[in-house]
Amino acid sequence: MSTNDTNYTGLRVTEAQNRQDLVLRGQRLEHFTVAWNGIEALVSIMAGFIAGSVALVGFGLDSVIEVVSGAALLWRLHHDLDPTRRERVEQTTVKIVGWLIALAAYIVWESGSTLIHHELPERSIAGIVVAAAAMVVMPLLARAKRRVAGALGSGAMQPILGRLISVHIFQKSYWPGWS
Repeated sequence: MSTNDTNYTGLRVTEAQNRQDLVLRGQRLEHFTVAWNGIEALVSIMAGFIAGSVALVGFGLDSVIEVVSGAALLWRLHHDLDPTRRERVEQTTVKIVGWLIALAAYIVWESGSTLIHHELPERSIAGIVVAAAAMVVMPLLARAKRRVAGALGSGAMQPILGRLISVHIFQKSYWPGWS
């Protein structure tokens, strides 16, 4: 790629300073991800136990996975500007995130089985607020992360599709009338 090429995301990648700016933006996104998901996990797990909702607790555990994933990605971004370590750190981070995706898939499976068995939880205002906020915040965050990941050429930073699926399954199991 020449110094003035535009990649498929529409972001221009020119000199090292632009890469540094992209890394800084990626770090900000990951810091937000960790903070958001930490709060989401705490509220979801507590509200899930109170409401007796397996899906809400599973949603909270999925948020814990996102926190760990965000921490791994922050580690990856910390080493991005060192080209001698970048590829090795990227490969390690992809493996970490891959294991977390497998764990998230299990949680999605468990939440999906709650949906299939029509196990209705008690109403939880906190759960409703968390789910509604996640349905707005997560797609916007995923879009921003996808753009930065594409510009940096980082497969590890690509948003986890399972997260959006788990939001959808949680929404379907928590509010059965919604489609």
